[in-house]
Amino acid sequence: MSTVRDITSSATASQAASAGTQSPLMRACQQVEGLFLNHLMEAMDRPAFGEGLPGSSGATRLFRSQRNQAIADEMGARGDLGLAQMLHDDLSHRSGGVGGNEGAPDMNQTQGAETR
Repeated sequence: MSTVRDITSSATASQAASAGTQSPLMRACQQVEGLFLNHLMEAMDRPAFGEGLPGSSGATRLFRSQRNQAIADEMGARGDLGLAQMLHDDLSHRSGGVGGNEGAPDMNQTQGAETR
């Protein structure tokens, strides 16, 4: 059992060390992945019919919500789905163009379309 704790604590320590070296864009992308995972887990945890199991209290729902949030945050930080890396690659590629606006919509063109 101590081996599992050692692996977990060393993984957490290495993530904390690498978090300081990540770009703000990558951290934001990881947060988006965590948010997506949280919504996904909340939807999967929602009962299909009615209120759910008898005896399911508000405290149980709160615990499940907090559990889902913690798991989603951890999975997002690790990049388990790869969504954060894809977002980071796409956004950094778009901002890497001339003037930093390559691939961004033209605001004048967008505003003109809304008034029609």
